[in-house]
Amino acid sequence: MPALESFSRNFQALAAAPGAPDWLSPLRASAMGAFLAAGLPTTKHEDWRYTSLTAIAGTDFSEPAAADPDEAALASLRAADLAELDGLDGPVLVFVNGRFSPGLSSPGSLPAGVRVSSMASQLASRPAILESSLAATAGAAAPFALLNTALFTDGALIELPAETELQGAIQLVHITVPGPTPHAAHVRNIFSLGAGCRATILESWVGTGPRSYLSNAVTDVRLAPRSALHHYRVQCEGDGAFHLSDVRVDQAAESRYVSWSVSLGGALVRNDISALLAASHAECVLNGLYLATDRQHVDNHTFIDHAQPHCRSSETYKGVLDRAARGVFNGKVLVRPGAQKTDASQSNRNLLLTREAEVDTRPQLEIYADDVKCTHGAAVGQLDEDALFYLRARGIPADVARNMLTYAFASDVLDGLALPPVKRRLQGLVRRWLDKSQERRG
Repeated sequence: MPALESFSRNFQALAAAPGAPDWLSPLRASAMGAFLAAGLPTTKHEDWRYTSLTAIAGTDFSEPAAADPDEAALASLRAADLAELDGLDGPVLVFVNGRFSPGLSSPGSLPAGVRVSSMASQLASRPAILESSLAATAGAAAPFALLNTALFTDGALIELPAETELQGAIQLVHITVPGPTPHAAHVRNIFSLGAGCRATILESWVGTGPRSYLSNAVTDVRLAPRSALHHYRVQCEGDGAFHLSDVRVDQAAESRYVSWSVSLGGALVRNDISALLAASHAECVLNGLYLATDRQHVDNHTFIDHAQPHCRSSETYKGVLDRAARGVFNGKVLVRPGAQKTDASQSNRNLLLTREAEVDTRPQLEIYADDVKCTHGAAVGQLDEDALFYLRARGIPADVARNMLTYAFASDVLDGLALPPVKRRLQGLVRRWLDKSQERRG
C-alpha cells in the first residue's frame, strides 16, 4: 500500500533526525512497529464497518515541508478564521501544516503557572507529562493514534495549575496549505487541568484548495477533581482533505467535560471521542453537528465509559446530509458493574436532503448495573413537507424555505453555547454552508 510505505519512509527520516530526547525514540519505534503490524483497518473491522479507507491507503503521503508559505496569505486566512471571534480574549496558537508558527500566533497574558505552548518546544523540558501521554497510546489498539505517536511533529501543550479560572478562550488554529503532492501532518495535543480549574479551548481546522492531504490529530485531556473544560472543535478542512481526530478524556471526581464537535469540510472525516468517568460525580456532555454534501463522508465515533457510580453523561449529535454525502454515527455508553446511579442519555438525529444521501446510525447502551437511568435513540428523516408548504404559501421561495427549515434543525445543537463570539461564528458557518449547498443545487 502506498500509504504504509510512505508512513514507514517518513518514520525512518524522522528517526534519523537529530535532537530527539532519549525517552522519545523507543516510544516512536514501538508505536510504529505496532501500526505496521496491524496495518490500516478495513471495513471488516467492526469500528470501521461503514468507512472505507481505500482512498487513504492508495495515497503516497510526504511529510509537509518546513518551508515558509506566503505569510500574507496565511495571515489573511487566520484573520478570516478569527473574524467572527471579536471580543474573545485569550492566547492564540497557530499551526501551519502541523508546525507551530510563532509569527502568526498571539501568546497573550496568562495567569502565573499557566502553560500554553507548542509540544515541540517542550519535549526536552516536560518529559513526565509528555511521556505518560505518548506511552498510553504506544500500547493502544487504535491504528491512527499509534501512527500519530510515531510521527507527530508538534501540537499544543496546555497546563493549568489548581484553582485557575481562565477568562475568554485559548484558541488553537490549524491551517493547512497543501503542496503539489499530498502530505500528512500528525498533531499531538495535551490539555491538563488541575483541581478546581475552569477553561475553554477552541480548536479550528481550516484548509485551502481542493488538493489531498491528511490531518491526523490526537488530543489527550486530563481533568483533575472539580475541574471543568469546554472544548470546541470546528473542522473546515479543504475539499480534498482526510481528517482524522482522536480525543481521549480522563475525568476525576466532580469534573465536567463539555464538547462541541462541528464538521463542515473534508472529503473523508473520522472523529473519535472517548471519555472515562473514572471517579464519582463526573459529568460528560458531548454535542455534535456534521454537515456534508457532494460525496463527503463523515464518521463520528463516541465512547463514554461510566466506570464509577453517581456520574452523568449526555450526548446529542445531529447530521445534515445533502447530495450523495454519507454520514456515520456510532455511539456507545458503557455502564460498568458497580456504577450505580448512572444517568446517561444519547440521541442522534439526521436530516437527508436528497434521496442519494445516506446515514448509518448505531447508538448503543451496554449496562451492567441495575440502579441506572439510561436512554438512547436515533432518527433519520427528510424535511417536513407540511412545513415547506406553509412557508411556500406565504410567498417564501422553495430554496429559502428549505434553508430555513434545515437551519432550524441544525442550529439547536448550538443553542447551549455560552460564549457569544463562538456561537456567532458557528451559526455563521452553518448559514454559509447552507447557502453554498443551495448554490450547488442551482
